[in-house]
Amino acid sequence: MTLQDVIDQLNLTVLTQPADFAGVTPAGGYTSDLLSCVMAGAQKGALWVTLQAHLNIVAVAALLEMSAVIITEGAQPEAATIQKANEEALRQSILLDVQQSYLNLRALEDGVAVAELTVQQSQENYDIVNGRYNAGVGSPLDVTSALVGLANAKTNYISALANYKIAEAALLKAMGE
Repeated sequence: MTLQDVIDQLNLTVLTQPADFAGVTPAGGYTSDLLSCVMAGAQKGALWVTLQAHLNIVAVAALLEMSAVIITEGAQPEAATIQKANEEALRQSILLDVQQSYLNLRALEDGVAVAELTVQQSQENYDIVNGRYNAGVGSPLDVTSALVGLANAKTNYISALANYKIAEAALLKAMGE
């Protein structure tokens, strides 16, 4: 069940800025009005139900990376609390973008290393096959095949390097540089 499903089924009023609530799947639920109990017992990504409406609920929800806070009993948070929640949502979004960009960069970094190794191996293969041909043992088809393999390896290396540079730029953009 997504957060949007919860909002719809419980007919909740969203007080924060609109977001992709359909893309959020709460990890569970937790109900408590004592902040210390929430910090000790709620799991990351949970949906927190409370009657508290003060500014500190935003800090606790952010600390535990709660998927949402449902305020009950008709309690209304002050404008500063809603503003802080919106700021925290933006901060979390930026942090997520940076983390995803970094992980993507790390994965592509490994791809560049693999592609570089493949070029080295293809070059060695070409050298061996070409040497066999020059010695009169290999065929022109073997040389052509090895040359095509080397060209493909170099093309893949250039592609991997370009993807890495694009990911590097995406990380810098996510970090605001």
